[in-house]
Amino acid sequence: LYRRWRVDGSGLGFGDGTHILYANGSYRGDDALGRLMHDFHQSNPDAMRDVLMADRVRYLKQTPEGVREMCEVFDEIRQEGIEIGEQRGIEIGEQRGIEINLLKNLRSIMANLQVSAQEAMCLLSVPEDQHAHYATML
Repeated sequence: LYRRWRVDGSGLGFGDGTHILYANGSYRGDDALGRLMHDFHQSNPDAMRDVLMADRVRYLKQTPEGVREMCEVFDEIRQEGIEIGEQRGIEIGEQRGIEINLLKNLRSIMANLQVSAQEAMCLLSVPEDQHAHYATML
């Protein structure tokens, strides 16, 4: 019916008060969870069993104030996604710039000093665990 998320299958919680609960969305038992799953699948608030949820959904979907509120929430979520995407793009761009520069320097050292890729990487202090990665790009 449902399960609690645990750290690494150890049975231990996250330790920060976080609880993630997964429920089978197709469950329709005649208990609190079944009624909740029923209501979650309703787009029409008149078909919901929980009066409070139906009233809130009705407000958010059918009143100008509620629709405006939902639009503002979605705009905030969208803006946050844009900001996260931009930041991630900057990070990726910086990393690629570093790689391109390193490859350029490796090629220059190899050509000018007539050394192997391995020797050039050692001269530029490329971490050993990254040698294979850069060797495939040379």
